[in-house]
Amino acid sequence: MENIPQKALRVLLIDQKRCDVFFHCKKADGTWSKYGAHKFWLSLVSDVFEAMFFGETVTNGGVTDETNVWIEDINFDGFVAFLRHIYGFTINDELEDDKTLVEFFCCAHKYNCVVALKFAEELMKIRLSVKNVLLFFEIADLYDLQTLRYCCRIMCCQMSEILSTSEFLTSKPATVNFLYGFPCGAINSEMDFVWALERYVAFNKKNDEKIAEKIRPALQQIHFLTTSANDISHTALLSQEEKKMLIGSLSSKTTPSIKPFNSSRKNRCMKKRIDMIWPLKDLFVPNTCAYCKRKKVAENHSIWNCSQMGDESRRLLSRVYVQYQHTNLIDYDLFDLMKIYNFFCEQKFIAY
Repeated sequence: MENIPQKALRVLLIDQKRCDVFFHCKKADGTWSKYGAHKFWLSLVSDVFEAMFFGETVTNGGVTDETNVWIEDINFDGFVAFLRHIYGFTINDELEDDKTLVEFFCCAHKYNCVVALKFAEELMKIRLSVKNVLLFFEIADLYDLQTLRYCCRIMCCQMSEILSTSEFLTSKPATVNFLYGFPCGAINSEMDFVWALERYVAFNKKNDEKIAEKIRPALQQIHFLTTSANDISHTALLSQEEKKMLIGSLSSKTTPSIKPFNSSRKNRCMKKRIDMIWPLKDLFVPNTCAYCKRKKVAENHSIWNCSQMGDESRRLLSRVYVQYQHTNLIDYDLFDLMKIYNFFCEQKFIAY
């Protein structure tokens, strides 16, 4: 049975009755709109609201008189969704737009509403996709959320797709710089980074004359020594002097000094590597034996320590595992990764 007082409270919010505080926020078109609420209920779910309305001194959180609060930094839709949530409404449909979800989170953080914060963070984790990962990353980075870990994983494993989205073009320069610093990524070649950065600069330069300067750290992270002289000569991102320096370093047998650019000759093209890592991440682990798990017997040991496996197989897997000191699979040499992958394919743990 539904809680009657809560139902009555929601009716008061819907009908905007007996409101003793009105919040003023801007809509998407820039016009101001207000929405009423009830101080007592708000103070029960937020210590910030309690201090604003019933504290010994009124804080400077935007209160201009006893009944009006003007909010400059959160839009109307996000704030109303926040109010409706703390009044007990189901609001998932109201947060279908990713930007509104972000506004909702910012509002929950501003007023320190723990329940709303947890709800928004969980919803972002569920909603995470190639299209919104950069937007959610910026929020996760700003507020140090666990969602950041999920964002980074998608960034690595779907790099080419992310670079081709319209959302990449509207992301902050700091986000672009971070993205380009990844040591690996599911790209076709290093030129994916070059072409994406050219698009980013072209898209933003009308509104920001210094955009090329702001993304210089990203440009300097590109592994130009894995590209060709023709590729380098045709990009608009580099000056003539920089092109000459990089092209001249391509044929060098030693590692040249091309500061401030990245001198690595390591190819960050990870598509093949990622395709192997995903099925292996739950198979090549120290505490679970995939073979025994399939047989439904005791499995709390590694497959390279399993008595049911042949000595040759155990030596192969153990040697590779110990060689990398138990680091993440993404750090394994491609040749060693292929050894492990082929083994599990032959044992029919992975379909060819």
